Amino acid sequence: MQGIYEALEKSERVVLAAPIYFYNVPAQAKAVIDRTQALWTRKYIREETGRGAAEGRDRRGFFIGVGATKGKRLFDGTLQTMRYFFDAIDVEYAGNLLYGEVDEKGAIRSHPTAMKECFETGSKAISST
Repeated sequence: MQGIYEALEKSERVVLAAPIYFYNVPAQAKAVIDRTQALWTRKYIREETGRGAAEGRDRRGFFIGVGATKGKRLFDGTLQTMRYFFDAIDVEYAGNLLYGEVDEKGAIRSHPTAMKECFETGSKAISST
């Protein structure tokens, strides 16, 4: 995890992309998110500064979620998790791309708006404005 902490602290853009299982990210992604509790503690309990946004750097985070179900609340729990994850790593939560009813490999390519939205979001992510 030490290498991941270092990468998260140095990165100007952090993108977490995950399938949604049972209305949240899979265990592997959630384990990384949970381990950033150490960064949250450093920021809020020990009140250490000088990392990420505290240094005035333009650091933004994005979430990409894809799930198979038609559930209207498919991403609700995950979005709350993402807000706290990006806060813990001192990154501005700059947006997300969420796609439901995608259940097969490659199915996202036939989604009516996904490819265009991903391109546009990627372009915004790399710009500094």
